[in-house]
Amino acid sequence: KRQLTWFRRDNRIHYIKADGEKNFSQIVDEAVKIITISKR
Repeated sequence: KRQLTWFRRDNRIHYIKADGEKNFSQIVDEAVKIITISKR
């Protein structure tokens, strides 16, 4: 929990929930969107 709190301050770090609600391709799609936006 401490790590989540500490990293939350850094806008470069994004967490993607993989708790079973999403399938693998949805998780990958979300990661690609984050990477694409961060390259700008």
